[in-house]
Amino acid sequence: MTMTVAQVVGAYLQKYGYLDRNAGDIRSNENVTSALESLQRFANIAVTGEVNSETLALVNTPRCGVADFLPFSTTSNGWQKRHLKYRIDSYTQDLSEAQIGQTISDALWVWAEVSSLTFERVGRTEDADLKILFGSRDHGDNIDFDGSGGVLAHAFLPRRGDAHFDDDENWTVFSNFGINLFIVAAHEFGHSLGLFHSDNRNVLMYPFYNGYDPNFELGTDDIAGIRNLYGGRTAESTIPPRPATREPARPATRPPRPATRPPRPATRPPRPSTRPSRQTSPPTTTQPETRPPTTTRAETRPLTMTRAETRPPPTTTILPGCPDQFDAVFSTATQAMYGFRCEHVYELNTNPGTPRRIRDIFPLLPNNIDAALPIGSRIYFIKFEFQSPLTRFWRELESSPGVCNVDAAMATNDGYYYFFKGNQVYKYRGITLNTVSTISEMFPSFSEDLQSDISALNVLSVQGQPSSTGFVFKNDKSYIIDANTHEILIEKAILF
Repeated sequence: MTMTVAQVVGAYLQKYGYLDRNAGDIRSNENVTSALESLQRFANIAVTGEVNSETLALVNTPRCGVADFLPFSTTSNGWQKRHLKYRIDSYTQDLSEAQIGQTISDALWVWAEVSSLTFERVGRTEDADLKILFGSRDHGDNIDFDGSGGVLAHAFLPRRGDAHFDDDENWTVFSNFGINLFIVAAHEFGHSLGLFHSDNRNVLMYPFYNGYDPNFELGTDDIAGIRNLYGGRTAESTIPPRPATREPARPATRPPRPATRPPRPATRPPRPSTRPSRQTSPPTTTQPETRPPTTTRAETRPLTMTRAETRPPPTTTILPGCPDQFDAVFSTATQAMYGFRCEHVYELNTNPGTPRRIRDIFPLLPNNIDAALPIGSRIYFIKFEFQSPLTRFWRELESSPGVCNVDAAMATNDGYYYFFKGNQVYKYRGITLNTVSTISEMFPSFSEDLQSDISALNVLSVQGQPSSTGFVFKNDKSYIIDANTHEILIEKAILF
């Protein structure tokens, strides 16, 4: 079935995070216009809010499969270690195994050169932090590739870190023809190490493919981002030796690649029997720990919390200097409510006075979360750091470059996002600023005590949509409010 231009663009906006996958957004011209403006602003093209020729050309540009607009998955812990192992699980027939191995090594080296990271290649039967494979269409991770063009590759954030490359592409090295493996691999490994996309078209983490650059260097954003996670290379440390960059010769028995690539058969033929056998299937896990946001399945999955098989014991040890207030609060679809405070989390419905370590219940989350926001069936956690898209998308929130210090955030059923800073509220639709006002002006029914320095907000969700019951937290008190009228219904103390 042929899709219309509007359907193609709508699917693109949803796939890359500019438009909520809720079908209602597609039917709203206002939401689509805002999403188009967000895409155009991110890609640094003319911001019109309309589907013009420049926008259509952008939509058809080969790119990374990881979403651009991740306003609520805004921080990565990175890896807890500095020496990472990688392995190559399968190859493409476009290049020799030696060429692929050398190119992957080159791509990792550009990150090692400017950070404290080192990398070691291991065999296919050994444990590895980063697992690399080439695959076509359905390649085993529920995030299918789309054939030649479109999505070139995708990668998973720590602590999975795998990188997958679309084998329907024409992969090349040291060439402007086809798709250059080095450039794409270096970009994907940025994700594997914890970096997000950048809206700066002059840096590696820009999501759109710019072709091969024989004089490639990391951009300043790339370097600052990786050093924010892992630090720079100290004077005492040794820079890892640069891998040889000479392109290995093809085996004499390997025929040259035709200038025009023939269509790939529906069923991929077996590799020649003269080549050694190797693992060509991706890992068999179908429920990965960390799923890149390109799959439609992920958007409809309910929030799941990874817990240790044996429930960790509660801890009452709070770090000195941790304030008596929550950093963020959220509730699940079953109305279980969690409050985050420094490095601890409280189960407010069942055991409000007994904290547990965040890493014991939510092992992939950082400490000192700034805010939590339920959108649809997912909960998104906000932490403002250098490699946070928030400082790029919502620039008005910055109090200084890269610093946002937002107190709380809230999403409403009409598609607006509210960010609270001091006594001010920033109201956005998508990434377009709608209004800046004081809390007292925008929420006149809030008591005087809530007109500044709110620490957390939480609107209960029913079937993935905000309900009429909300909670406001400040210092050691919580307030139950009517989420529609913002009128305070109940005030009560919190037991820390």
